[in-house]
Amino acid sequence: MASIEDEISDFLDEAGRRLDGLWQSFWTAGFSTAGFSTASFSDLSDTASEMTTLFEPVAPYNASQLLTPLVSLAAGVSVLVLAGVSVAALAALLASLLAVAFLLAEVFGYDVSLAKPGEFSS
Repeated sequence: MASIEDEISDFLDEAGRRLDGLWQSFWTAGFSTAGFSTASFSDLSDTASEMTTLFEPVAPYNASQLLTPLVSLAAGVSVLVLAGVSVAALAALLASLLAVAFLLAEVFGYDVSLAKPGEFSS
């Protein structure tokens, strides 16, 4: 039985291999210096197919050919849900900062203004 260190090492090696393959496909598709103008449609489709390998599960989660697409879909949906949660948290943070600024300015009478250091008004 493999140790947890071996499993983590194998996982990181596999992730590095996939990212390296994605980088190589971007490089050969013409994204490095010339931009999109020199990239042919077949190069772009090859790059897109390389990108899908980022969402394929690695061992031991890819053992079943039936569950592999479901695990990939669940991973993609999880990424989107967590991105939505982070955007909602940012909105809540900005709303609370707006409430604090309102309380300081309107209720407690503090002047909340931005100025360069050394240019304070009295």
